[in-house]
Amino acid sequence: MARVSLVRLGGRVAYTRALALQRELARRRRGNEAGNSVLVLEHSPVFTLGKLQDSASNVLSARDEIASAGATVVQSDRGGNVTFHGPGQVVVSSNANAASWRPRAARRANFPSDGRRVCQPDAVHSLD
Repeated sequence: MARVSLVRLGGRVAYTRALALQRELARRRRGNEAGNSVLVLEHSPVFTLGKLQDSASNVLSARDEIASAGATVVQSDRGGNVTFHGPGQVVVSSNANAASWRPRAARRANFPSDGRRVCQPDAVHSLD
């Protein structure tokens, strides 16, 4: 199995900051400047809007009402509908060359079994 760095961001992280970090880690991995990584964090309250559906029409509260509650709304470049990420929800994003997980075919990691193997205390890198 390929080696994976576990990157933990402490505190609440804005969705746009986490997305920028995820993209930078992917760019570095594609350029062979960094290896596979798993990003673990908690988002500040945010509603993400997916690109595959008319997700904005499914947000039933006004934007100013959402803002006054301390949340933001962000258009995502990913599929899906409206997703809420908030306090207490742990977000785990893999940034790995799927082919390196198994010698045969490229496939998604089997989380939680693969996750338990990579989430060892000595493998955690904190970016607080």
